Amino acid sequence: MLYDVKGQRVASILCPPWTYTCSTTSEVHFKGRLLGEISQWGAMYVSEDRLGSPSGVGGVYYPYGENIGNAPMDPGGEGFATYYEDWYGQNYADQRYYNSIGGRFLTPDPGGIRTADPKNPTSWNRYAYANGDPVNFNDPAGAFGCPVGYGEGEEIVDCELSPPMTYPPNPTETAAAFNDAHGYTAFPQCNPTGSPSEEADLNFIYSNYSAASKLAQESGVNVNWLLAWAAEESGYGSSGQANNNNNFVNESLPSGGVTGGWVNAVTCPSDASPGWACFNSLFDSLFAALYTEHGSWSYSGQSTPSGLSVIDAILAANPSASISDVFQGVADAGFDPPGTPTNAGYGGRISNVSKGVTKRVDCLKKEGDL
Repeated sequence: MLYDVKGQRVASILCPPWTYTCSTTSEVHFKGRLLGEISQWGAMYVSEDRLGSPSGVGGVYYPYGENIGNAPMDPGGEGFATYYEDWYGQNYADQRYYNSIGGRFLTPDPGGIRTADPKNPTSWNRYAYANGDPVNFNDPAGAFGCPVGYGEGEEIVDCELSPPMTYPPNPTETAAAFNDAHGYTAFPQCNPTGSPSEEADLNFIYSNYSAASKLAQESGVNVNWLLAWAAEESGYGSSGQANNNNNFVNESLPSGGVTGGWVNAVTCPSDASPGWACFNSLFDSLFAALYTEHGSWSYSGQSTPSGLSVIDAILAANPSASISDVFQGVADAGFDPPGTPTNAGYGGRISNVSKGVTKRVDCLKKEGDL
């Protein structure tokens, strides 16, 4: 067999021991798809099913790749789901071998335990094919399941057949970096394209929903509003102060200050982002934004307003007040007061982010992730 630099087989040379001649078959691919084979007997064009398997009229393979009866029976050619069938039921899948009769790989996932998703028990099986769901997923490289496209024209797959991979993985590479690099998503229904930015946003909500929900029960503030507030202020947890200070709502810290007077704030470590208060968690950061009382703030009828007291007052006066009105009121009271560069439109920005937060929360709930 001859392979190109991407591991794509381009030619087969067969030299039977009972003869002095060899036969050569060249394979023609385009964008990872087998178009046909050229040998001394001429050209043969190949049609494929939606997984990239050579296909006749109707299907020729059962979902896990077992031969129905009209698939090519002789091993040594392109087989199920772009795999190369070395022997009956034994398929070369680039990173490892797959047994189509047993419906499982013969060796564990080469990505190691880091590719297992703690909240998805199916991924704990290191030998499973396509997340245990061969109808909606396939595994072109023997490394990770990816969604099968089934749109107009029955697109074959929704991800690259042979994504660039290095095994064993870099031991310093985080699970998130590995997933981003290889198109893996822990939320296939909520992030079907495997977008790294969408994955990060979903992970933010998945990781922090429980804490925000606990605070919502305690404070009476809508959980999606709290998540939207933190998501807008911290860029869905991507800001330096969120990562270094556990500060998700941008509570400021005056020069030389220790906690800035914020409830639950802690002394900042040496590598913290300067100018921002430090906390132990997102819960503590949001708690401080809600419950810290401020003598420098100004709100009608309140001598030392807090974020929560302002929210409660606005909703008491107008129970149907929008999230935009509520958080603009918090900003105007002193959280981001008039005259500061970010005061104008503050509530509107929180409102816009809340739409995406609500959509993601609804999807994660529907899929049982929350």
